[in-house]
Amino acid sequence: MRETEIDLEDGESVSSFLERITMQNPRLANHKLLIAVNEEYAELDAILKEGDEVAVFTAVSGG
Repeated sequence: MRETEIDLEDGESVSSFLERITMQNPRLANHKLLIAVNEEYAELDAILKEGDEVAVFTAVSGG
């Protein structure tokens, strides 16, 4: 598990956050990513606030 701390812009959306981390980590652009905020799946238009914990992980298929 990799972990990093990233400062959020005031009122930043999940979508904007995802764009920023993809620019910092271009290999992420090759994957379908899922986002969780405070341990719950989040929509791209969700607004982040100070203290939120954001998890980014690749989608996994199973059977």
